[in-house]
Amino acid sequence: MENILTIESALTNSNRFVKKVATELYASKSVVTGSELPKMTTIREINFIFIYILLQSWKAETKKIKSPYFNFENEDVKNALEKLMNILSNHIAIERENFEPLLKQSFQLTLLYFKNPITFLNQIFQDKVNTKELKELNKFIKADFVTSIIDFLESNNEYQIMLSEIEPSSIHVPSSSDFLDKLTVFLGISEIENKLSSIPENEFKTNNLNDTFQKNEKTLNDQHSQKTTKTILESHASSKVENILKSIPLNEQFKITNEVFGGMKSVYDSFIEKVEKAPSFAEATLLVDEYVSKNEHLNTNKYLLEMIERKFIS
Repeated sequence: MENILTIESALTNSNRFVKKVATELYASKSVVTGSELPKMTTIREINFIFIYILLQSWKAETKKIKSPYFNFENEDVKNALEKLMNILSNHIAIERENFEPLLKQSFQLTLLYFKNPITFLNQIFQDKVNTKELKELNKFIKADFVTSIIDFLESNNEYQIMLSEIEPSSIHVPSSSDFLDKLTVFLGISEIENKLSSIPENEFKTNNLNDTFQKNEKTLNDQHSQKTTKTILESHASSKVENILKSIPLNEQFKITNEVFGGMKSVYDSFIEKVEKAPSFAEATLLVDEYVSKNEHLNTNKYLLEMIERKFIS
């Protein structure tokens, strides 16, 4: 039987998936512990990609421990810090507000894992990867395509490889059938509902995961938090928009793509195209509310609705 969901239509259920998992996990407690993570959902790939991201975040935090007064390069200090971090790793406690963004990122990375393994690796590593990094990743995801890259490097006595040099056709794409089946059951999605929410199939384009850990840029909400929301009258006083995609500045497109659509430019473009083709103000507004959550992305929602108001000025 053919899967109801596709990887693309699964993306439109990111928020729904995150809320359902979080609601169940936090129903009777305020934190989720490390021992719960391997089985926090019925989907192994999401669970272990979540743990892997958490590990990378943890490592990034340890690198920040510096002081002008103490020698953190001393071997005794290094050993003590390593021991401390190992103890902390066994005492994970994640509150819901921190859990949900990490789960959403893990969900979207899992979609890339099944959609395009090379893009998935590019999302985690920057341009190139070495065998040590690949082996660490594969402890969690246990993927045949990662094993094949490791075997290739070791058989050629190579230490690292540029990801752009890997021919996509040489990589075995993992089967998404079982993953999509489990996701469909968990979310209780019907065939009719999926057809209404699906996005046309396009290649995903993403940004590097390391940038996510390193960047200190303001979030979209931060940038808009000081702005006064325009009234409808003020919006109509603005210039008319003929083409929404062309009217949104590139930097704003980039931020919306990352914040709302997990860095997947093709999905953002598909969404904008649907809004562009909407026959009425009401239908365009419904599309924005459907794909851009007011709860999670209130300012982006308002920004796009303002664009629609300007497009439908008579």
